[in-house]
Amino acid sequence: GYKGGGHSKGSIEYQAANVYVTIGETINYINSVSEFKIPHWRRTNQLSVFPRAGFDLNAFYDGRSLQFFYVNDSRTGLIFAADATDITSHECGHSILDSFRPDLWSVPFLEVGAFHESFGDFCSLMHALNHDEMINKAIQETGGDLSKSNVISRLAEQFGKAIFQIDPVGRNPDYLRNAINSFKYVDPSKLPANAIDSTLAAEVHSFSRIFTGTMYDIFFMIFKDQKDSGIDPLQAVKNSRDLLCRYVIKSIVNVPINAKFFASMANTMLWADVTISNRKYHDRMHEIFMSRGIIDASFTAMYLQTCTNQNRIVKINDSLNLKLCDVSITSVNRKKKPLYDIELNIPKEQAHLYDKDGNFFKHLVATDEESIKAAQEFIEYLHNTNGVGPDINTPWEIRNNK
Repeated sequence: GYKGGGHSKGSIEYQAANVYVTIGETINYINSVSEFKIPHWRRTNQLSVFPRAGFDLNAFYDGRSLQFFYVNDSRTGLIFAADATDITSHECGHSILDSFRPDLWSVPFLEVGAFHESFGDFCSLMHALNHDEMINKAIQETGGDLSKSNVISRLAEQFGKAIFQIDPVGRNPDYLRNAINSFKYVDPSKLPANAIDSTLAAEVHSFSRIFTGTMYDIFFMIFKDQKDSGIDPLQAVKNSRDLLCRYVIKSIVNVPINAKFFASMANTMLWADVTISNRKYHDRMHEIFMSRGIIDASFTAMYLQTCTNQNRIVKINDSLNLKLCDVSITSVNRKKKPLYDIELNIPKEQAHLYDKDGNFFKHLVATDEESIKAAQEFIEYLHNTNGVGPDINTPWEIRNNK
């Protein structure tokens, strides 16, 4: 929290300073650990911040600004999203991911939208793990077993409690989301558009918990390995945090965008371990991804050709530009489903990954059929949730009939 400047807690000056400090800490940490530095903002020269953007239980990044809302309800009292560092660092995470990969912004795949939310929660975790007080509290709270729910894994407690007090049905009373969970990958087309907090839904915040939980599993696995080797728990947390952050950022910079995005990220993180740590955690990470259902045990045929590319990755950019009404397997009532007449740009990137010696590691690819199916599932989701429109709370809009 911000302690300088003579501003009283709850004042707009305090909230602005809190947001500023949190954003600065989050950005500075990633830049200090990762081999890739955060680029400039992609949609604006200067990122605006609105600590009191309006009356709502909400906060968001829109490409040009970070906006934080507030409520003053008889059941909750006065609550400002800008006061919560978890929320601030989460929204900052969207802007960071957008800086690294602006091409993720308009992708019509549920898994990409869910990963955007997961990376926001990842940034909340990284920010919390940069404060010794938080780490020591979590270690004390769990007796050193960080696989148990703790002050760091529980995200946005105050906000989650406020939402529960206003609308308790299906909500958790203790937090907004928890990075420690047991959710496993399910084809999002088989999930409901929305569901209670204890079950999985196709909604991006709900679905994001699969990958957030997986990243926390990897963090805990590395932490336990470090601690078992005799490293002090506090230092073991820091080592695990830093290595995971390097894996995630390197993967984000290089991951191909395709219909199987969770699997693409998982395999790119395995490759990151191969190139950064020479396979130290590859097998255990692979087991974690498999246990979550994100990847399977299939293997790709080995290429004889070695890679001379210094980055040890060769990407092939490709995409489909089409209207679903022209390719849809089922007949569509266009009056009821007008989004089928909108032109979509559907990424279909490939990547050939190689190890540190230039030997082939993995080929990441999705077929045309898989790409179109994933786009259709996403458009169906938008139809079912009225997710397209000019309203500020509507996440998608149509520009130039696209």
